[in-house]
Amino acid sequence: MYPPLDDRVLQERSLHERYQLSDNVVGLFRVYGEHHRGLEPPEALGRRLRTSTLMRTCTDTISFLAVAMQKNPAPECMAECSEIIACCTEMLNIANESNQCKVLPFMKLPREIRQMVYQYYFKNLVLQRPGAHPSIILKDPIGCDCHCLQINETMKNHLRSVEVYWRGAQSDSAFKLLQEVPKLKSLLVLVSSSTTSIISVKETLLRKYWPNRRQTRIPEALGFDELTELVGECGVEYVSVAHVDNTTTFAGLTKSGAVFTAFFWPSQKEDQSNTL
Repeated sequence: MYPPLDDRVLQERSLHERYQLSDNVVGLFRVYGEHHRGLEPPEALGRRLRTSTLMRTCTDTISFLAVAMQKNPAPECMAECSEIIACCTEMLNIANESNQCKVLPFMKLPREIRQMVYQYYFKNLVLQRPGAHPSIILKDPIGCDCHCLQINETMKNHLRSVEVYWRGAQSDSAFKLLQEVPKLKSLLVLVSSSTTSIISVKETLLRKYWPNRRQTRIPEALGFDELTELVGECGVEYVSVAHVDNTTTFAGLTKSGAVFTAFFWPSQKEDQSNTL
């Protein structure tokens, strides 16, 4: 909104020379014009008037023009002085109304001050559910191969719960990959007859001295040593074991309520000798 009077209009109409207005009055109307053009909000204009000499300049201008109107009661002088007095009165009202504001303009404070206030109020905040909670929650589990940990760094850095179908000729390498997951807290190991179908180095050594040994036990299965290192040294808090019978399908293995879960098995088209 264009102002009725500002410093430019005063100088164009020579009002500052005709009524001997000082430079402070011209500066006062410059601020008044910026307010009407939207460059300053009313709160900023009121604060600027109260914290400077412009407030005194505004009241002195009204008194000086009232005396000038008494000395020269001509219609032109009365109209010009009344216009200037009306603008000064509006500025005084803005200054008084801004002073009555009861709400602290918190978001208008500098960012550093707001950050200090946040830290002061939140430093003693106690969580009702202590402990870290995953920021990514998936409705359904993800089924993928073990090599995804090598090509997907985001998944590797945020993985928290895993269900592993323990089988394949590279089970030991798969458990080594899980040892590199920094936030892994929950592990469910699914075992079946395929878990001991691959002959490990330990089982080969035992069969050298016990030729009649037919059935491979879980401690001699491929990847058992890496699994114990994963559980004992890598900080996995929750470990559970489930058995997969012959009637269980891959679709049945995907029914889990874990928060962030990945399944590691090869697709049905791949050979049984692939990872996990």
